[in-house]
Parts: sequence; C-alpha cells; structure tokens
Amino acid sequence: MLFSIQDIINYSVNIEQQCGQTIPARFYDEQWEENESYLSVQAEALTKNQTQQNLQYYAQAIHLAATFLKDNPADKSKLEILSQHIEALHQQALSLLPRAVLQLPQEIDNQTLSEKKRQLEEISINFKQKLNQLAHITSDEYPATAATTAFLTSPEFLALKNYKIVLENDKSNHRFFGVNFKVKKKSQGLALLIETFEKQKTLDGINNVMKTFYNTKNESKSLYDFLNTAQGFFTWIAQDFFFWLFEAKTTTVGLIDSLDGYLQTLNKNDIEVELASVVTSNPT
Repeated sequence: MLFSIQDIINYSVNIEQQCGQTIPARFYDEQWEENESYLSVQAEALTKNQTQQNLQYYAQAIHLAATFLKDNPADKSKLEILSQHIEALHQQALSLLPRAVLQLPQEIDNQTLSEKKRQLEEISINFKQKLNQLAHITSDEYPATAATTAFLTSPEFLALKNYKIVLENDKSNHRFFGVNFKVKKKSQGLALLIETFEKQKTLDGINNVMKTFYNTKNESKSLYDFLNTAQGFFTWIAQDFFFWLFEAKTTTVGLIDSLDGYLQTLNKNDIEVELASVVTSNPT
C-alpha cells in the first residue's frame, strides 16, 4: 500500500490524540537519516513492549518523519517506507486502542498516477507535432535575435517561470469533502511550454509556439486545457458554474495571456523597425 504524505500525517496525529498526547512534544531532525533512525528505535520499542505510551511515541515518530518529507520533498521510496509504518501502526492501534474507531487512509491509486503520466506524454507529443507543422523552425546554431531575447527576459516570461516553481513546491491541501482537486504534473506541462519558448531563436519561432499553444484549446490531448484546469475546489466551482458568464481561466493561463500581450507589442515594434528599414534603404 502507498498513502499520501498528508494522509500519513493525519493518521499518525490521530493516533497521538487517541493516546491522550501525554508525551513531550518534539520537532523533526534536520536530516532524513536521523528521522528514520528515531522511527526505527520507536518501532522496535513498541514491538518489545506493547503499551499505549510506546504506541504514541511510534505515532509521533511517523508524524515527524512525514512532516520532514512534506517540507523536504524526496523520492517515492521514502513514502513507501512511511506507508509501511502506517500499516504497522494501524495493526498495533487496533489492539491497544480497542475503543477507538480507526480506519486506514485511502490508498494512492497507482493506476491513476500512471494515467496522468500517460496523459501528459500524449499532450507533449501532440503539442510538438503541431509545432513542427509550422514554418520558421530555427536551428540552435544561430544566436537569438534581440526581440527574442527581450521576450525571454521580460517580466511576463519571468513571472511564468516563477509560477512554475510555485506549482512544483505547492504543498496546499486541495481536498474538499475527501475529493482531491489538485492537478498532478501541472508544473511539468508548464515546463514543456517554457522550455519550448526558450529553444526559439527568432520572434517567428516564439509566435509559432504561442499560436500552437492557443490552437490546442478545446482539442483532444490539449496543453491549453490541461493548464487551464483549476486546482482548488472553489476555483473549480467558479470555472464550471460561471462558464456561461465568462471564460474562467486559471492563474497559469492568465500569465500566458499577459505574456502573449507583451509578444504582440514586440511584433508591432518589429514590424515598425522593418518598415523603417525599407523606407531608409529606398528613399523617394
């Protein structure tokens, strides 16, 4: 079984509360190895002497280790370790807390996680295929034009890159009545768009990426629709219920719209420079 980090924290805290929270409070250690070692010590102590106090220490150790992982995201193997401890804690709690109503957290659906990965791969392939159908695919051997550099260093583009980091580090609880509204791998979808922009050397290339992004709207395997899926419950409700009043957009797509507005300004300036060059080279 594999449980989410938040469910592991919630379950272990619940056991601590069921035991009366009679032991001293403690903070997690700075290194994972130290937290894992403390967890092993408490697990062994409970195995040797099955008391409510040792159960509480074991639950606290799991809680601390899980909180450490939440604050310091790590690989899946560490989550598997804590999930195994939660199963062991549950079995001991059933025996030592006979009056408590205990239920294991809902298991993470690995099939759903794999489906999200497959979905993102299909979106990526579809986006790249559509982009390759357009002209002006530039080579890495050429330096970026001044207009392209201006686009890639603009406040609007940097805001989009910063928001990708926000999505990567998002630790918010997007559950409402037990339903998780968080869009998994959304930061990876945004990374695909950002990296494609950064590979361009000309403004034509930048325009093609932007055009391809918007052209995927309302299509199967759509990058636009993937990034325009709301994260939170109330955003999701507004997006769904008020769609007839206005076209609801996520923060991600709103930032891309702002970037597109800046791109249109660059396009206008680029055309004006070209016209001025033509007039200068062909005086009347």
